[in-house]
Amino acid sequence: MTPQLARLALALSLGLGLLADGLLRGGEWRAGFALWILAALAVAWIVTARVQDEADPGATRERRLLFGVAGALALSLVLRDAETLYAVDGFAFVVTLWLIAWRAHGRPLTALEPRDAIIGVASAAAAAVAGAPTLAVRATAPGAIDDTDRRSLRGFGIGAVIAAPVLLLVTGLLASADPLFAGFLENVGAFLEARFFDHVLMILLATWLSAGALRGAVLPVGVGPTMFRREFRLPFAAFAPLLGGLALLLSAWIGLQVRTLFGGAEYVAETAGVTVAEYARQGFFELIVISGIVLAALLVADDVIDRGAEAARSNFRRLGTVLI
Repeated sequence: MTPQLARLALALSLGLGLLADGLLRGGEWRAGFALWILAALAVAWIVTARVQDEADPGATRERRLLFGVAGALALSLVLRDAETLYAVDGFAFVVTLWLIAWRAHGRPLTALEPRDAIIGVASAAAAAVAGAPTLAVRATAPGAIDDTDRRSLRGFGIGAVIAAPVLLLVTGLLASADPLFAGFLENVGAFLEARFFDHVLMILLATWLSAGALRGAVLPVGVGPTMFRREFRLPFAAFAPLLGGLALLLSAWIGLQVRTLFGGAEYVAETAGVTVAEYARQGFFELIVISGIVLAALLVADDVIDRGAEAARSNFRRLGTVLI
């Protein structure tokens, strides 16, 4: 992908972000979503049509076939109001997106194997998370990133994909275990629900996903066709989102405990609506699960982080010490 094409993709992605903010807020979400998907596929058609792959002449034809299938699945949402249809159609649509991301590796659809589903899922997720920044880098400073930084950026994108569900689970468990923390999250949510921030978040999210999808449809992002068939030796950046996110979440929770310690029974009663005894007894099992998650994250990171890179091991030891 040339810098000129990357800049075009970024501009079109911003347009898709603005379009999503207008279409996905209406009362009839199905029609808005279908129109937005069709617009996104049209943009992807424009971008991929500018990429000529002489070594893989069937790439353009198969990509367009997958685009057509994705468009038909999006349109089928407006045919009938049925939850079963939504489930089947949504699953088929996600599988099609995985195939588009997998096809960017250069293998034809006839060579698809069951284990390639992992590569397709990882490629689509990596493109959604890290495709936008890599596209921006290619558009602004092509060739300026060395191999070490590129490896770290790729690892950060993959790590963010892994970290997101774990951080959401820990956040939910902390909120369930501690009504004070739940109230803190509600206050944060109320702030983010302001209309201005709501529009900005929608535009940024849609733009980010669009840019990542366009990047992933042309070139894979951080995932190779043999990545899940070899031993992992990842940089520290691959686990920085997960370990750093856990450290921030637990630090915020501990900070609330300190405030509770000095606030006394009246503070607990006013903020959580329970007595100190009730507050102390709840949340035990949630905290046990959180401890297991933290332990598992540390063990997995210790196993797959590149042991030959002293900086990665040192960073892991420091952050691991904070978590413990």
